[in-house]
Order: sequence, then C-alpha cells, then structure tokens
Amino acid sequence: MVSNALKSIPNPLVNVAVSVTVLAGVTGLASDGTDTLPHNGGVITLLAVTGLTYRHSYRDIFAVTCIKTLAVFFVMALYYVTGLV
Repeated sequence: MVSNALKSIPNPLVNVAVSVTVLAGVTGLASDGTDTLPHNGGVITLLAVTGLTYRHSYRDIFAVTCIKTLAVFFVMALYYVTGLV
C-alpha cells in the first residue's frame, strides 16, 4: 500500500529520495536509509565489528549519514535551479 502511494510522486528525483527513505523506515532497514539514531542496527553492527564506542565514533557516523544527505539535497536543488532536470 505504501509503495503504491509513493508511485504517485511525479518527479523522478524526488520520488527516489522519498521512496528509499520511507520504505527503509517502514521495513526497518538501516542499511537502505540514512538513520543516525544510536539504536540503528547498522550502527550497532558497525561499532561491534570495529570495536569502537558511540562516544568516539558518533561524530563520524553523523557526518556520513546527515551531511551526505544534505549534500545530495543541494546537488538536486542545483539541478532544478539551473534547469538541467
């Protein structure tokens, strides 16, 4: 039902961005979404494998998940502003 509702978003770039985030949240797949919360399974696994703690690595996890997402947003906005899309 959610997947069918997301198909109604006409713009392909916005559709992909919203669909991936919503479906990752609905299914609980941290590897597909950009979730920086400490209880995220992907973050817990990453820290367990590397032997790092939340305190020492959370700034880096924040940079990878949040700053990367904002950078993509600005690139998409640039494409719309310049008319390349």
